[in-house]
Amino acid sequence: MATLRKFSLMVLCLVISSALMVETGHSQEASNEEAEGPESSYGKYLANCASKLSQKCGNEIFSAIFYGTEKVSIECCDKLVNEVGKVCNDDMTDYILQLPKFVSKDVEILERSQRVWEDCVVLDYPLLEPIGHSYDDVSEPSESPSGEPNYTLGPLSSYEEYLNNCAARLYPNCGDEMFSAIFFGNQTVTYDCCFQLVNDVGKLCHDDMVKYILKLPEYGPNQTEILHRSEIIWNDCLYLYYPVLELTGADM
Repeated sequence: MATLRKFSLMVLCLVISSALMVETGHSQEASNEEAEGPESSYGKYLANCASKLSQKCGNEIFSAIFYGTEKVSIECCDKLVNEVGKVCNDDMTDYILQLPKFVSKDVEILERSQRVWEDCVVLDYPLLEPIGHSYDDVSEPSESPSGEPNYTLGPLSSYEEYLNNCAARLYPNCGDEMFSAIFFGNQTVTYDCCFQLVNDVGKLCHDDMVKYILKLPEYGPNQTEILHRSEIIWNDCLYLYYPVLELTGADM
């Protein structure tokens, strides 16, 4: 197999999976013809994104997104959400879509990429499942195409129902942005999602959702940092819509 330095066009694919040369049908000779010299800084960034996935998880996620032939395991979902992040996931997918083999299926592949991400977020953090659903179907159980149930919570307490209604106000991708920005600091919250946070969710719901997820043991050591990021994101979004508050130091 050609090494990473041999051809920059395939850099991401090689890092994601040692079997990718076979899967994409590219030969070493063809790849050498595509060589663009030393890796660009963007190529290095993508390689770093991909290096956060083990070979097993790279294979699973690649097959799930580009061929729809694999189900992503709990272990690999955890790596995707907690180590790779949404931005890296999207950028890697967009980069591989430049290969001629996938161009004709770009819409289908992008839809699968989004679905894989959302399913993995739900798998790791069931409270966030209502994101992207209407208020009418928040509490309805659902099944995957395989007939297996989605990874949802059992019967909800009144407080959990309240939190689910809070989460359901973030639609469709803002929940992903907020979650990654607050709990991992690897996402920038967009203008549209700031609008939803301030005008639809509100400070009380925002704080209560963060505190609820902080009960998960993996976040205990980073609690102070996460709460600090949560407050910064709220204030930044608030000032984005009400800039006069930043000048006066007012709080809402």
